[in-house]
Amino acid sequence: MRIAILGTRGIPSGYSGYETFAEEIGVRLVSRGHEVTVYAHKNFFPEEKRIPEYRGIKMLYLPSMQGKNTSQFSHSFLSTTRVIFSNTDVVMFCNAANGPWGLPLRIFRKKCCINVDGLEWMRPKWSNAGKKYFYFGAWCATKFFNIVITDAKGMQDYYKKEFNCDSTDIAYGADLKYADNPDAVRALGLEPMNYYLIASRLVPDNNADIIVKGFEIKLKKNSCHCRGNRLQKSF
Repeated sequence: MRIAILGTRGIPSGYSGYETFAEEIGVRLVSRGHEVTVYAHKNFFPEEKRIPEYRGIKMLYLPSMQGKNTSQFSHSFLSTTRVIFSNTDVVMFCNAANGPWGLPLRIFRKKCCINVDGLEWMRPKWSNAGKKYFYFGAWCATKFFNIVITDAKGMQDYYKKEFNCDSTDIAYGADLKYADNPDAVRALGLEPMNYYLIASRLVPDNNADIIVKGFEIKLKKNSCHCRGNRLQKSF
């Protein structure tokens, strides 16, 4: 099967979760015998780094307009136009903002799915116009794409309630790796396997404070559970 992944800056990943998603799922699809092409932003890759293939994934570099609000939109327009007239069997889009592109894909009878990711229209980083467009894009995604993919049960519930959309919930995974020297964290006052690492930008809508509070609550519950077990054993 020939699969195209659109809506990311390109791989290898080096900017956001979309690129990591495209790389990880692309490699796994290739290992299963599929032909995968990632559509990348030409502007993000110097000429010497525009390689025709990466980890078995074919690369296609297309230009885009410069600017925060025009870069992805213009690139998605060119990518959609290009993929419509290709022999691609399945188109996988990332980002709810790309929801409107599902319409031309369906008109030209391309099987398509979209990973909508988060609720961008609720983030303070965007202007009112930007928030309205993200919401519109999410609505379009639920109407035009064959399959809508959400990455958490909470997102799946939200899309059902807000858009009456039965999405497919596929949570992100991780490659588990273990430190060669687990005692190194003790220099930071931590104990191996007994701390929580948050890897994200420290902006309000990433809710680091809520994560910390949740971890503290979990620690207290575990502490109470341990004390309860010791109390039971004493009797």
